Amino acid sequence: MAAFFVRRLRVVVRPPVVMLITLQIPITDVRKLVEREKVLQRPGWPSPSEREFVRYVGPIRERKAGGVEKIGECFHCIPRSGIRVDIPKFSSRTGSLHPKLREIRFFFDGAAMGKFEFAFAYRFGARQIDPDVVAQTIRDIVGCRIRVRDAEDPKKFNEATLGRSGKFLCNLVRLGTEKNDSKEFSHLIFPHRPLIHFVEDVNDEVVAPLEHRSFEAFKSIQLDFFKYEFDSGRGFQRYLPVWIQHTGVRAGKEESRKLRLSLLRLHSEYHSLRSVVELISREVVSPSPFSDESKVLQEYLRRVLTIIRADESPLSSDIVDFAKSKMSLARPGFQEDILNRLREQINIRPNLLRNLRKHMEEEKKSERPINIGFVHGPVLIDSIANESINTTISYVKREPMSNDLEQALTRLGDLIKEASELLDQKPSRDLASRYKSFAEECTQEKPDKGILEAIGNRIVEVTAGVASVAKNIATTVGAILGLIG
Repeated sequence: MAAFFVRRLRVVVRPPVVMLITLQIPITDVRKLVEREKVLQRPGWPSPSEREFVRYVGPIRERKAGGVEKIGECFHCIPRSGIRVDIPKFSSRTGSLHPKLREIRFFFDGAAMGKFEFAFAYRFGARQIDPDVVAQTIRDIVGCRIRVRDAEDPKKFNEATLGRSGKFLCNLVRLGTEKNDSKEFSHLIFPHRPLIHFVEDVNDEVVAPLEHRSFEAFKSIQLDFFKYEFDSGRGFQRYLPVWIQHTGVRAGKEESRKLRLSLLRLHSEYHSLRSVVELISREVVSPSPFSDESKVLQEYLRRVLTIIRADESPLSSDIVDFAKSKMSLARPGFQEDILNRLREQINIRPNLLRNLRKHMEEEKKSERPINIGFVHGPVLIDSIANESINTTISYVKREPMSNDLEQALTRLGDLIKEASELLDQKPSRDLASRYKSFAEECTQEKPDKGILEAIGNRIVEVTAGVASVAKNIATTVGAILGLIG
C-alpha cells in the first residue's frame, strides 16, 4: 500500500493593524455662570462619586487607568440609558474588520466645559493605511447613526448622524441636570466642532496626507495633524481637525494614553474658553461680584488657564502653541473691552486678569486650513451663527417686554436656529444678524414697524427654501408684527 505523507507548511500571518479612533464632541454649558441655582449640584463634577449618576443618562464610573496630572478626568459618566449607537458595518473600501464601539464617555468640569467621547476599535487587514482609507474611515464614523433620548419626552429617542448629534447631546445634558423641564436656559448650552483622533501601535502604518503638520511628542511617539475638509454641497466647506498618533515600540502605554487624553482635553478647553469669553463680551455671562456665579467663573478661569499653559501642560510647547494658533479667544479689537469688563464689572482677581491678558497677547494668527479631500453632505453646524442666535435669544429674555412678545421672539429664534443649520454659511450668518436687528428693534420704546416689516420680509425670503420651518417662520413674523401694532 502506498504511503502518503503530507508536509505541513508553515504559514506566517501578520496580525492586522489595530487602531483606537476617538470622535470627541465638545460642549459649552454656562448655566452655572448665569443662574447656578437652576442646575442640579449632583453629580459633584469634576470629581463625583461612583454612587452618583446623571439623570436619564447613566452612572458615574472611575477611569480604570486613572486620570492624568493637571487635567484630572478620573471620573466620567457612562451614558448607558441616554445614547444608542448603530455600529458601522464592515466596509470593503477601508478593509476594516469588525469595528467595535469600545465606550462612550461624558465628562464635565463643573463650570462650563463638557465633552462626549465615542471610542471605536478598528482592525485593518492592510499593513499600510493610505490617506484614502483614512478619509473613508472618517466618513464611516461621522456618518454613524445615533439615537439620543429626547429632552421633551424621555421615553422617545431622536435620531441623527454622529457628526450632527451635538444639539441632541446638549439637550440630553440639559434634561439630566436641570431642576425643571423648562427651556429657559437651553440657549446657554451648545456644541462645538468635533475632533477625530487616531492611535495606532506601530510606526508608519497610517500614512498621513501629503499636506500635514508633524510633531515629535514623547520618545518614539509622532503626531500628525491635518484638517479634513467636507464639501457641504452648497458652495462652502466645513472641516474636522484630525490627529494621527503614531506610537513606536519604545513608547510606553501610559505615555501614549496621557498624550491622547491631553490632546482631546486641549481641544475642548479652547472651544469652551473662547465661548465663555465671547459670552462675557456680550453680557450674557455677567455675574455679580462676590456671587456664587462669580466664584464659579473665577475658579473656571484659574483652572483652564493652567491647563492650556505650555509650561504646565503634559504636551510639548510646540503642540500647545500650534493649538493656540488655530483659535483666537476674542475678536480683534475686543480684547481690551473684555478685560476691562472682567476687571470693573465682574471684579475678577488681578492674577487671573494678568494671565488672561498674557494669553491673549501670545495668540498667533490662524494658519490656512490643510485639506485632504471631500465628503458630500453637510455634517457640522456653523458655530458662529449658532452662538449669535443663542446670544440674541438671551438678550430677548433679559429685556422688559410683554410675555406674548417675548415668547414669540424666542420661538422665532428657535426656528431661525433650526433653519440656519440647513443653510449655507453665508445666508446662515446673514440670518443670525437679521434676527438680532429684528429683536433689538422690537425692544425699542417705540419700534419702527416699517423697519420691522423690511427685516421680517427678508428673514422670510432667506428661509423660504427650508421647507421644514418656512411656514412657521412666516407665521411667527406675522404674529410679532401684529403684537407691535
